[in-house]
Amino acid sequence: MQIRNVIKYAIDTRNEKKSIANFEKIFGYKYDKYYFKNKIIIEEIARVIKYDRLLV
Repeated sequence: MQIRNVIKYAIDTRNEKKSIANFEKIFGYKYDKYYFKNKIIIEEIARVIKYDRLLV
């Protein structure tokens, strides 16, 4: 439950312009609100981490 609260706080208090710039810098993709909804991006990152751990 604590992780959920931390994620909610981060989303609720974020600086949107800074978040978009950091997203594009880190992932190398242009940010698009349609494709990168909070739920979808978190699920995709979790999927990549899970897949990466299977390869180790």
